[in-house]
Amino acid sequence: MEAYSLAAIKHFSDAKTLAASGRFDGGGYLVGYVVECALKHALRITVHNISVPRKHIPELIAVARMALQGRGAQPVLAALGNPAFMAGWSVGMRYAGEGGTDALLFRRWENDARKILLATNIRCAAR
Repeated sequence: MEAYSLAAIKHFSDAKTLAASGRFDGGGYLVGYVVECALKHALRITVHNISVPRKHIPELIAVARMALQGRGAQPVLAALGNPAFMAGWSVGMRYAGEGGTDALLFRRWENDARKILLATNIRCAAR
């Protein structure tokens, strides 16, 4: 079984390390996976009898918005309610050259990832 919460923690740490070295493309790419892992974790623990989808942002965000319900899902849904949430991130970034993600964009995505980590109760250095 996939360890979504542990993977989210690992990717978040690695993303911050890359960004601290000025490697915003790699860091930005990884924070997208932080969000994906956290959302898949939320789906697994919140929605009974769900097969966690093999989807990426933005499709995964749409699935989470539809599937997550109830009081326990409100923190996640609040973060996902922002139309700019993870805007511009794509799994296809892995094929891009250097320079597509600057420090400002990385920080915006990092902040989105931090919100989802907190909303899903995944504990790491998300402060």
